[in-house]
This record gives sequence, structure tokens and C-alpha cells, in this order.
Amino acid sequence: MSAPNTTADFRANAAKAVRDPVLQKALGNLRSGFQANRARAQAALPEFDALRDAAVEIKEHSLNHLDLYLERFEAQVIANGGQVHWCRDAAEARAAVRRICDRGSLGSEAPFRSGRSFMKL
Repeated sequence: MSAPNTTADFRANAAKAVRDPVLQKALGNLRSGFQANRARAQAALPEFDALRDAAVEIKEHSLNHLDLYLERFEAQVIANGGQVHWCRDAAEARAAVRRICDRGSLGSEAPFRSGRSFMKL
């Protein structure tokens, strides 16, 4: 298992990214392109502000009731024969995945689906 990232790693990676001309150009394009595209979308959609406000309300509601939604999700997973592993942080998540690999016949090279991402140990 790889070691977790550290502040020193972050600083070194950030310094490298700041010196990367390709990345800086892409970020520059993103800034100007995003603003222009958003302005066009806003102008073409009269209800843009109302939709944005509704999205903010949905997000706030979801975050304020996240515990209830996660518990409901867990109940549905269990009802369908699955198992949910609750983890407080990335280290606990890695340990849970490692235990699953160790119990199964797949070994540590098996890919696991976590949300929308695949990870390999």
C-alpha cells in the first residue's frame, strides 16, 4: 500500500504545477472559456437564476440531511444483498478495501468500484 500524501508532497506537486506551461495555459483557457460559456448559457435560459437557486436549495437540503440519505442508501444496499463499509477517512477506507481483498479470492490486483471511481491497491 502506498504512503499517504504529506504537506511536503503537496507543496512539491504544487510548485511543479505552477512551473508547468501546458497546465498553466489550460487553466488560463478554462478561466476565460468558462466565463464566456456561462454567460451564453445564462442568456439562452431565461429561468437560469431560478434553476441556480433551486440547485442551491437541493444541495443545502441534501447536506443537512446527509445522515438520513446515507442510512436509507445503506438499508437498500443491505436489502439487495450488499454490504456497506463506513469509514471515517481515507486510511480507514483503504484498510476496509484491503480486508475485503484479503478475504476474497481476487487478491490485491482486483479493481474496486468506489462511487464513480475505480481504484487499485
